[in-house]
Amino acid sequence: MTLDGFYANIQEDRVFSNSNKVAENISMTIVLGGVGYEYNFTKHLVYYLYAGYTLMNDIRLRNDDKDDVLEVNKVNTFYARSGLKFKI
Repeated sequence: MTLDGFYANIQEDRVFSNSNKVAENISMTIVLGGVGYEYNFTKHLVYYLYAGYTLMNDIRLRNDDKDDVLEVNKVNTFYARSGLKFKI
């Protein structure tokens, strides 16, 4: 189970002409559940495979008062990641 997120300022504010709202910040919160597998080729080289599902996916653009301007993505989806890691 993983909880991840961030809150950041947008450098150049984004104005939405259809609603006259201004987005000044972006926030993301994700709750992810899943499983993983790692195979050690050597002491320092590892293959990994992770799969899961987003239990909560909340990405929003907000104004300076922290009110929602636009909800970017709220759809929960399948998640997969694979690759090589080099450990020191």
